[in-house]
Amino acid sequence: MRRDDSNSDHHGEQRHVHEHKEAFAEYVRLALMAAVIVASLTGWWKHFMSRDWLAFVATLVGGYPIFQEAWENLRKRRMTMELSMTIALVAALCIGQFFTALLARAFSSMRRPYAVST
Repeated sequence: MRRDDSNSDHHGEQRHVHEHKEAFAEYVRLALMAAVIVASLTGWWKHFMSRDWLAFVATLVGGYPIFQEAWENLRKRRMTMELSMTIALVAALCIGQFFTALLARAFSSMRRPYAVST
């Protein structure tokens, strides 16, 4: 049986475009987290909010790939680094340590880029 090379090339191109979009989304998340870290350190938001809600939202947005992977691992009853990180991030958010959670997520992305998750 002969393999259709044009169909195979088409799927390869689609996979490449999908991976490119994921990498771009991860860079946007990292840029957002970096901007919010700077904003949190300067404290300019204190005139508008009583809490650092920017760090809270940036942690949720930046942590989305980890949360998604952790949910999949939880459903498969596997304990992974992503699940451990999710537990730590949720715990930090629950006790009001928004900036700490954001920093933890930012530093974890330096260890392993989540745009290339398997």
